[in-house]
Amino acid sequence: QMKAQLYLRNHERGMVLVDECRLVHELCEAEGLNQVEIASLLERHKSWVCRRLGLWKSLSPRLLAEGAIAELGAGSVRRLALLPVSNQEELVAVSLREELGEQATATLIELWQKAPDSQARRYLLEQPRAAIELARAATQDRADPRLGKSATKVHENLVMMRQAALRVIRQMRS
Repeated sequence: QMKAQLYLRNHERGMVLVDECRLVHELCEAEGLNQVEIASLLERHKSWVCRRLGLWKSLSPRLLAEGAIAELGAGSVRRLALLPVSNQEELVAVSLREELGEQATATLIELWQKAPDSQARRYLLEQPRAAIELARAATQDRADPRLGKSATKVHENLVMMRQAALRVIRQMRS
């Protein structure tokens, strides 16, 4: 009950995804509750509980114990969970070593998933910042050929405004 009350009183301010997963896991394993009971206790849907448990089980136990994953954003954590444990540990180590931000880490994980071979993955581990810059440059150079220069610039500004608006909305919710 105490764990559930801590969650209920603080979830409006926003909990880190990993902390939500840890709470659900503890309620399931330590307290012996089933998913339906946990969902009722936390005032969530049982699918939410199931997703948190699945995410917890697919993340590296070592990274969870060290708390390194808590620094990553929710999107990065979800993408990371799709990778094998050894790859998770390598990518988090690179992210921490290079002091990559949340967005750069998400891009690194995405590049890892798309990498065609081990040589490309080795490059990502050795030169993560250069790989991220190359990926960003490649996406920025893709202008719609139907648009002129001024229309392309307007489009870029609209995209930046949309991203800023989404950040403001997220800040207001937390």
